[in-house]
Order: sequence, then structure tokens, then C-alpha cells
Amino acid sequence: MDASQYSQAKLLFNEVCELPKASQTERLHALTDDIALIEYVQALLAQTDTDHPRVAQSVLRGLSGIAGEVVKVGMTLGAWKLAEEIGQGGMGMVFLAQRVDGHFQQTAAIKLLHGIPSAKSLEYLTRERQILATLTHPNIARLYDGGATASGQPYLVMEYVEGVSIDRYSRDHKLGVKAILRLVTDVCSAVSFAHQRLIVHCDIKPSNILVTDSGRPMLLDFGIARLVDANAPLDTPVASNIEGGVSLTINTAPQASGTQTKARAFTPRYASPEQHAGLALTTATDIFSLGKMLEELLSNALETSENKAASDPNKGKKLDLELSAIIAKAVHEDPLKRYATVNALAADIARFQALEPVKAMPATGLYVARKFSQRHWPWLLAASFVAVGSVVAAMRITSERDRAQVAEVTALKERDATKLAQATALRERDGAQAARLSAERERDRTALAEAATAAQRDRAKQSEAFAVSERNRAMQAEAAAKQTSKFLISVFENAGPTAASGDVTAAALLDRAEKQLEKDLKDQPQVQARLYTTLGTVQRGMGAYLKAERLHARAIGLEKQTLAKDVKLSASDEKQRRAALELADKLFTQANDLYVNGKGTAAMMPAREALALREKNAAADAVALGESLSQVGHMLVFARKLDEGKPLLERGLSIVEKADPQGVATAYALGNLSWQRFKAGDLVGAEAMSRRALDLRVKQGGSAEAPYAIKQRQDLARIIEGAGRIDEAQALFQQTLVSRTALHGHDNIRVAIGLRRLGLSLVKQDRALEALPKYTEALAIVVKTEQKESPHYQTMNANLGMAYIQLGDYEAAAVALQQSAQYARKLAFLGWQDKLISYLNLLAFASTKLGRFDDAAAQLDEALNISLKTNDDKSVNTISTLVHMVDLASASGNFDEAATRLAQLETLQKDTTLPSNLAAMLAHARARSATHKGDVAGALQAFDVAEQYWTNFYGKNTSAAWLAKTPRAQWLAAKGNPLQRAEGVDLAQQILVQLTPKLEKDAAVLMQLNQLVAAQ
Repeated sequence: MDASQYSQAKLLFNEVCELPKASQTERLHALTDDIALIEYVQALLAQTDTDHPRVAQSVLRGLSGIAGEVVKVGMTLGAWKLAEEIGQGGMGMVFLAQRVDGHFQQTAAIKLLHGIPSAKSLEYLTRERQILATLTHPNIARLYDGGATASGQPYLVMEYVEGVSIDRYSRDHKLGVKAILRLVTDVCSAVSFAHQRLIVHCDIKPSNILVTDSGRPMLLDFGIARLVDANAPLDTPVASNIEGGVSLTINTAPQASGTQTKARAFTPRYASPEQHAGLALTTATDIFSLGKMLEELLSNALETSENKAASDPNKGKKLDLELSAIIAKAVHEDPLKRYATVNALAADIARFQALEPVKAMPATGLYVARKFSQRHWPWLLAASFVAVGSVVAAMRITSERDRAQVAEVTALKERDATKLAQATALRERDGAQAARLSAERERDRTALAEAATAAQRDRAKQSEAFAVSERNRAMQAEAAAKQTSKFLISVFENAGPTAASGDVTAAALLDRAEKQLEKDLKDQPQVQARLYTTLGTVQRGMGAYLKAERLHARAIGLEKQTLAKDVKLSASDEKQRRAALELADKLFTQANDLYVNGKGTAAMMPAREALALREKNAAADAVALGESLSQVGHMLVFARKLDEGKPLLERGLSIVEKADPQGVATAYALGNLSWQRFKAGDLVGAEAMSRRALDLRVKQGGSAEAPYAIKQRQDLARIIEGAGRIDEAQALFQQTLVSRTALHGHDNIRVAIGLRRLGLSLVKQDRALEALPKYTEALAIVVKTEQKESPHYQTMNANLGMAYIQLGDYEAAAVALQQSAQYARKLAFLGWQDKLISYLNLLAFASTKLGRFDDAAAQLDEALNISLKTNDDKSVNTISTLVHMVDLASASGNFDEAATRLAQLETLQKDTTLPSNLAAMLAHARARSATHKGDVAGALQAFDVAEQYWTNFYGKNTSAAWLAKTPRAQWLAAKGNPLQRAEGVDLAQQILVQLTPKLEKDAAVLMQLNQLVAAQ
């Protein structure tokens, strides 16, 4: 037999080795017609005791060795070369590897999994690997890649982490309780992040958690236990949602008669009872393992600690009662009695550290009072000193009074026996009064005790009611999550056989899912809202921004209906608060969708609504609140309200930076604030802040090629470009474009945006001719991924029109700008008024150059009307439109109107300075007016002023600056004076020399200049 036949034998053996013997032959004949191969496998089966799976695995490993090459150092797997074997474990060998495909340098750890999977298992592993690769968290080692060797042995490519196991790190650094709890809390954050994405770890233990030199724990092998679990089915797992955390249940359906359940991949010491029993696994499984690990770390720390550290009073003590309660709840035999989510476990750890009552302890009055005294002991101690001082003073006064009374009694005895009897009677009366007062005090103490008992009983009832409410909510969430998973499974099942073959695209499956969602779950609005949000997020990740916007809007509508229903039914305050925060999350996402789609004004409404909900319902230091402040502040900057946006941006950054200085929210806030600094003219501050944001994005994504790192690099390039470092900026734009193409593929909207930014940079370098193909390519991508009606298409189309104006191709500019203006009219109510005014002014400029004066007049009238409705008469838009009106009037020979408009302008902008391009247009208008009046000297002076302004605006020796000299050349060449005509021809020849290499050969302005020279 050759290697390929051994490989087939391996697959067949794996398929039937655990079937009942009576079924093995029938199954073999169903799988192949090769009699020799069947007989060979039967011979192997005859030597294998099926009651001992390890024997079968040994056979499989032997077949694997025959069928393929043994993996060793120096071999190349895909893009990776094995450099060093760094370990062996229960799941396989681990190698240190280097990337060798030439794209970029990268180090990784490659794990080769034991066992020889079937074709179906490999297909399952591939699908699950894609899910695990989405885990991007500061405390989770990333899964980069994976595949199978030539012999079919699967391998995984993971982030290489330099560190030691968490238990060894704790021992080596002699960590106390507080330090250990901080490490475990970071691990909880990582596990919770994965649970929310329908992924469980299934094998949490100290050796799977490495702590780096900087003290950051990194969770390894996330989901690998699930990948190699021979008992996991090939169909999509069932998911359940518990208190905001998502758990994954692995189906363990009963096996066929006569077989045993396959061994599951877990570590017995940390495995939950349900893992040992082979039952369904949920997030509760990971919570159990976390509890076991926490117990072991704390016990080891307390047993080995000999000296009591001043910074950690818990060192050297027995395990705290509250910590014991937390651990006991986490490792409870019954999964339903453990913490509902990892976040709940982390929250109880935080309460312990803050000296607050923990949920794992009975909420007795004595316990709550003890925790209060622990937090406020300095005040209680001061109060006790005051009380003791008061008692001592009272005793001293009483003693002095008694001595006086004794002296008085003695005097009375000596003076009068009757007086003595009277004093005795008075003392008896006083004794009776004291007894009465004592009885009254005892009655008051009894009443207080009864009231305390009643209050404790009421608190117990409230706790019980809250627990019932939480259990009901968890059950409802679990049911909703199961329905969600059932729906997603049905989408793939209904896709038919072509889905499994890969013929159905992701976009087609998403569209099918949306249609099926509307039909199948119309009576379950909460499930619909969750799925609409998920589909929208996926669409946005694929670059389908318009679809993402529509899906998120649907989710918000359903969420608002649910919130209104809860309020109507008098739902609990806590339930309403959670619902409000969930709605805020969706509004935050919708605002981002609208903003990305160029609908800045429309985006402000959901952004402000999300901020209001978080201000009311979130904690004052909540990260989500900081993100909303940063989002609204950034949109105010986009709307040119820099002073209004600045305090929101700074407050947002302060909140998120304090909560997590290395977090994603901090990078987001830094990027937004850097843009405000840039718009305010603080270029140095803007660049420094943008570079900080970029460093964070690279660390968070694990690479400079991570999506958000690429986006931040483009923002940095725009700031550098604004600072005048054009070459450096263009290099960054080019690098960003290459990165986006490698990450997303060519036909992606993000690549189109990168092409547009590169085109704009080329235009600023006076390379507009090179920019044209960039714009054209970007527009073609947008048409493929979205449609011509998308905001991205129209913005890029307008950029193309402006490039044509700079090249003097006014006909092509008019075509592009006319289309963009038409689209901007439709979106004027969504904040496109300013863009529409700009497009109309540019379109009128092109129309004027083409001699289409009536068209230009109509376009400018429309622009002025819009500007006066949305701005004041001194706004930039109004001033710009009036300048274009002066230019049109003088170009069309209507010099009286030009003079009137010019006087109006001088009144409006007497206290301001016009931008150079507008000042140049006015100077050209004055040159035309002087020419009309026969004022040659005035015309020449006006031409000088105009050309100087254009040079200031575009730069010396740029094509636009030379184009600005064309009117002077044409005017001089048309004069009757031979010297002036010669001067005009000479200037025209100079312009041709400068423009010919930079413009298209058939550009109208080149033809005009050539005709002018030839005519002379």
C-alpha cells in the first residue's frame, strides 16, 4: 500500500472503530468499494479491543506515521516555519514558529493536536477555528491560523506568549491575596469576553494561563478543548444566555447501542462534575474551573507565606470566610447554584476587595453591619472615644454630687432627726423612679430588637424575591439564546447542499438570514432584536455599511418596544435599568453606522440619546459612559462645534483612561480627541495623541495590521498631511491601502476609502492626473459592494469632480458634480446641506468656465437659498456663494450686478479675511471689470493679485497656479497692441510647458492655449 492508501485506511478506521462490531462491516462497504482496503481495515479492527479507546488511538497514530511525514523542526506548515519545539501536552506538541510568507515578520506558537480526525471532524475543526479567531482581548492569546499537515494531522497557529504559569508566577513573586485576586479578575474579564461570543474554554487551569513580565495574565488554548473534543457534534452547538453572559452548550447525545462515550478533553483536577459525567457543558463549567483555580492559588499563597506584609494584611492567615464562600459558590456541584456569569464572580471578588458584603454570604444584619464597620472603622472609633469621655465626665459629676449629699445628710442627722426621716423618704421615692425608668428602657430595647428582627425578615424576603427574579430572567434569557441558535442553524440547513460546498457566499447567507428572521421570529421581538444586532455587526465587519445601518435601526425599534412594555407593566427598577443600558448600546452602534455613512447630523440624535441613557443608568465611572461622551464630542467637532465638543471629549477620555488605560475605549477616546486638537490648529498635540492611540491599537490587535490599527494609521496620516509633511503622509496612505487590501481583499469598501484618501493626497501634491485612476477604482469598488446611491460613492464622485477642476477639465467635472449634487439634495435633511452648497458652488464654477451662465446662475441661487436658511448671512457658505456670484456676473459681462454683489460682500466680510481661493476669484472679477472699463493698468494689477492668491492657495509652480495665469494670457493675446499680444503668446507657451506633463492630452485648456499660440 502507498501513503495515500494508508491515509484512506486511517480515515476508514477512525469512522468505524467505535461502532458495534456487527455494524462495522456494513459501514465500511457504505464508505468504499475497495475490497482490499476493507479487508485491511477489518484486520486492524480484529486486533483492536473496542472497549479500550486508547488502543484504537494507538492504531490511528501508527497509520498517521505511515501515511505522512513526521512533523519536526525546520518543516514549513502553510506560512509558518517550525523553529523550535517548546513543549508537549495532553493535546499535542508545541513549536515556536516564524512567519515566512514575506508579508511581515511575526512569531507564533504552533500546536499539533493529537489524534487523527475524520473528514467531518476536520470540517468541524475548521469552522470552530474561524469562530475562535475572532477572540481579540488583551488577556487572551489570539488564534491566528490553522490547518492540517499532509497526513491529515490538524494544527493551530496561536499568539506566542512569553511568561510563566499563574501558579508559578504567584509562588515566585510571593503574591498575597490582593495581588492574586487582581490576576484572577483579569482572567475573568477574558473568559467573560469569550462567553459573550458563544465560546467556552472547557479547560481552565493554571498551566493554560501565562503571566508576562509586566504582570498581565494571558489565557491560552481558548476553545481548543472544544475543538479536539471527539464527542462534539458537527452541527452548530446550542447556545444559552444567562444574565447578559452567553454560554455554549456542547451536545452530548446518547451513543449508538453497544458503544461508550468518547473521552472528553479536560483536566480532571479542575473539571466540573458535569464534565466528569459527560453532560452538557455551559459557561458554568468555566466558572467551576475558575473557582477551583482561585482556591488553589489562595491556599498556596496563605500556606507558604511566613511574614505578614504591611501592604497586604491577608498574608499569613487562613483563607477568609468570605473568600471561602465565593469559592464554594463558584464550585457548587449544581451548575444552577453557581454564579450565573463570570462577571457575577468577578463582581463578588470586587466586593470583597472593597470591604462590601459579598453575594455568596447570607445577607444577615450582623454581617452587613460588620462590613459597614470594616469600611468606616475610623469614624466608629472616634465616636467611641467621645462616648467614653462623656461617661467618665458623668461619673465624676455623680461622685461629687454623692459626697455633697452625704455631707448634707450628716448635717441633717445632727440637726434634726425629722429631717433624716424626710431624706430617707426622698431616697425611697428616687429608687422607685429609677426602677420605673429601668423598666421603660428595657421595654424600649425589646421594641428595638423586634424592629430589627422584622427588618431582617423583610430583607430576607427581598433577597429571596430578587433571587427568584434573577432565576426567571436567566431562564428567559437561556430560552431566547436557544431560539437564537436554533434559528442560525436553520439558516444553514435551509441553504441546501450548495452551502456546504462553499458555493453560497457569506453575503448571500446573511441576506437569507435576514429574510428568514422577519418570517420565523416575528412573535419574539427580543430574539429578533438580538439577531438583528448580530447580523448588523457582521455586515459592518464585511464593509456593508448601509445594510448594517438598516439592521441596527430595526434592532433599536424592537428594543424600544420592549422597554416601553416593561415600563407599562411596572417592571423592577433594576430590570428597566438593564433594558435602558442595552438600548443605549444599540443606539451607540447606530450612531456610528450613520456617521460612517456620511449622515453626521442624523447620527447626533441616537448618539445623544445613548449618552442620556448612560448618564442616567450607568455608574459615573463606567467605560460605556466615557465612550458615549467621546462619541458625542467627536460628532460636535465634525459639525464644526469645536469648543462645545472639547469638554465632552476630555471628560470621556478621563473616565475610560482611569478605568483601563490600555483598553479599547481609551484608544477610541484618544483618537477622537486628537481630531479635535487637529481641527483647533494644535498640530503637535494632535499628532502626539494620535500616535498614542495607534500604539494602543497595535497592542490590542496584536499587530500593526489589525483593522483598528490600520484605521488609526490613516487618521495619523491625515494629521501629518495637515502639518505640511505631504510625502510622509502619502507614504502612510499607501501603506494603509496595502494593509487594507491584504486584510479585506480588493473589493471591500474600506479599500475604496483608502484609495480615496490616497487620491486626495496626490491632488494636494499637484498630481491630480495620478489621482484620477485612484478615484475611478474606488468608485468601481463601491458599486460592487454597495450601490451608486451610497454616501461613499457620491463623496468620492465629488472628489473626482474637484480633481477634474484642478486639471482644467470642466466638462468632466460638471458631470461628476451634477450627480453628487443630486444625491446631496436627497440627504439634505440628514445633514448634507453644507456638502450640497459646496457641490453647487463647484458645479457653478465649472459651468461658468464652460460658458453655461444660465446653469451657473440657477445653481448659485439654489446654494444661496439653502445657506441663508441653514446659516447666517456671514457664514462661510454664504460668503463663498456670493464670491461665485461675483465671478459669474463678471464672466458673463453683467458688470453692474458684479459691482452690486461685490459691495454686498465687502459689507459682510469687512471684519474677516477671505480664504486665498475666494480672494483670487474676486481679483479675477475685478480684472474683468477693469478690462470692461478700458483700465489696462487696473486689469494688470488685478491679474497680479489673483495669481498671487492662487499661488498662496495651491503652491508655486502647481498646475492650478499656472491655470490661474490663463485668463491673463488670453486677455493679452486679444489686445490690439503687438507688444501685449506677444507677451500673451509668450505667457501661453510658458503655461503649456508647465501643464502638458500634468494634464490629459485632450484637456480643453491645453487645446485653447495651443489654438491661441497657433493663431499668432
